[in-house]
Amino acid sequence: AAGYGTQVFLRLIPVYGVYPEYVLRNGEQQVLGRYDMTEQNPDVSEAQCLVYVADDGTAALISLGARTTVLRARDGAPWYGLRKDETHVLADGEQIGLDKKDPVRACFTCQLQGAEMSLGQGTHPGQLPCLGSYPDEFSY
Repeated sequence: AAGYGTQVFLRLIPVYGVYPEYVLRNGEQQVLGRYDMTEQNPDVSEAQCLVYVADDGTAALISLGARTTVLRARDGAPWYGLRKDETHVLADGEQIGLDKKDPVRACFTCQLQGAEMSLGQGTHPGQLPCLGSYPDEFSY
């Protein structure tokens, strides 16, 4: 049911090479891809990934592109990848890179507002479980 759970605002803030800023609320979604890049790259799919906030307030990303979508826990952390159809629950401060060859050149930061910020015992930001198979590790 719509409105069930904590009301969440997920801001996708452009870091570099992408625009505009998006704000999503419970039940909303946004496709990110080539057309969000200031310099469009044919290696990035038109629909590279889908970011959504579920009715219960969970923010997540599904990789849609033929090439891997990359993520990292925060600025300066190592990047890792999600293959097509893999899902990842997003945490505050995580970054989404659209171009796996050069993630920093097309990057958004996730800012969660209004979410229950207690992640539970034994879970640390940036180490939330992937809902599909575990992502490939990349070193950049």
